[in-house]
Amino acid sequence: MRGEPPRPCAAPAGCRAAQLPTIKEAEIVSACSTGSAGKYGTEVTNIKDTERVNTEYYETLYARRVPLLDRVMPYVSYDQCSKARRNIRAIEKYAEICHSKVIDVFDFGCGRGSFLLMFPCRPLRAYGLDISPSATKNLEARDWGRDRSFNVVSLEEFDNQKLLEHFDVCCISHVLEHVPDEIAVLDTLARSLRPGGTLVINVPINEIFDDPRHVRSYNIAPLTKAVEAVGLGIVKCVESDRLSPFIHWHEINGTGGVFGKLFFKGIRGFLGAMPLSVHEWLERWIAPVHQCTQLVLVAKRAVASADFHSSSLDETSR
Repeated sequence: MRGEPPRPCAAPAGCRAAQLPTIKEAEIVSACSTGSAGKYGTEVTNIKDTERVNTEYYETLYARRVPLLDRVMPYVSYDQCSKARRNIRAIEKYAEICHSKVIDVFDFGCGRGSFLLMFPCRPLRAYGLDISPSATKNLEARDWGRDRSFNVVSLEEFDNQKLLEHFDVCCISHVLEHVPDEIAVLDTLARSLRPGGTLVINVPINEIFDDPRHVRSYNIAPLTKAVEAVGLGIVKCVESDRLSPFIHWHEINGTGGVFGKLFFKGIRGFLGAMPLSVHEWLERWIAPVHQCTQLVLVAKRAVASADFHSSSLDETSR
């Protein structure tokens, strides 16, 4: 129904927030009237060399072509801005975003840097890791201003856990579906958080086409299970974004021919620069029948975490 407010959706059986002393029961919210299809959460094994395929694709995507355009894209790219704004909104209540101290924020798979550039906190120490060298190189070349800085984190530093308890906020958006070992990545992210730190995860759901770069697909059950396995407490899950499948459907089906292609490309640029309220208004009126395509989960590390490193994975693997 058009204009219908978001309705709570029950968590699947066996999925609950981790029982940590500083974490309340998970807030599970659905912005859609339809849930995730049952087939999601299964492993996909149609890629033999996942890392090579993804590296080639994203290096081509982020390779610098027009310097001026590179400056603007983090703020107008619909794909990146839509995700970044949803991720920031999801954590504002839980991340204790403070303007009186320097906050350390890490984006695993930073891409064009939309999440870090839009993060509503000053001063800020931003950290980014990406499989594309061009992505982090472009962010290094930006002028971040007097009260912000950007630092590149290498994959080697991350894998070797060189930044334990270093970050107040970590983000991993539309990356987990690309990595073969999701638990290893989530475990290192959890260990990289300071006690009381916040992790925001965004994964695609209800995809309308099979992406050959993805090694698995998700719904709420396998994602919450993976997060709980690394000892974090889940505080919020939100399903949202019916607008993207509406746009993708028309693009895939070639609606309007050449004119339609130009039209939807313009729509992407327009929506990329618009606040989420505009997206949500359009979703209610032109895309109410589509399923949500983004699942955002917010988790926190307990403040009292003396035994965190030694017990989180050991207990779940027994």
